[in-house]
Amino acid sequence: SLGRDRESDEAFRVRRNKSVASPGKNQVDSTFGRISNVDGVKNAKIYENRTSSTDSNGVDPHSMAIFVDGGDTVDVAQAIANTKAPGCGLNAENTFPNKIQEDVETDNNSPLTVTFYRPALTTIYVDVTVEGNISSSTVEDIKQAIVDYGTGDYFGESVGGFDKSGFGIGDKIIASKLYTPVNRVIGEAGYVTDLKIGDSSSNVTQTQVDPGFNGLGVFENSSVSVTVNGS
Repeated sequence: SLGRDRESDEAFRVRRNKSVASPGKNQVDSTFGRISNVDGVKNAKIYENRTSSTDSNGVDPHSMAIFVDGGDTVDVAQAIANTKAPGCGLNAENTFPNKIQEDVETDNNSPLTVTFYRPALTTIYVDVTVEGNISSSTVEDIKQAIVDYGTGDYFGESVGGFDKSGFGIGDKIIASKLYTPVNRVIGEAGYVTDLKIGDSSSNVTQTQVDPGFNGLGVFENSSVSVTVNGS
């Protein structure tokens, strides 16, 4: 998936709220916090199956399935090794795509082969139609706002009343959520008359896209189309 610009203060505040879970006693929260603090990590998702049967996602019994977007593979594996509880499997024999396995050592210098997965990336195509006095520069701002919102970088913690989390691994992409960044860019100059999304350039007709439990919707400026109808 695409990299990010230098982190803003607002984005840092959002990321900090997630990463401070690293000292927590809950294994999933602690592991998530450690992974989130790894340089370059943009998204992480941990599925825990505490039961004795494979769950509906195919996660093995008594195990965690960890999906991470970004970050050096060794650094991510080390973060997992330092928080994984004894007896908890990591789905080493599973057949989820994009498997990563690294040999590292725990904090106590015990060797451990860590398994985690990269998410399956789905490019999200967006068609927006707006009405009003919209300049060409505003059109580019609309595209960038959608990309930033999709990655969770658009709103800072200080902005209330909105879902600011963007779309992470395993999240369904909901078209109606994208009205917020578009309207915020347009302001009083106009309004949105239609907004549809899709997982291919030939099928941008949907109100939601499900990338799957191990998938991640990826937003790019080149996959966002803005049509302007003058008022």
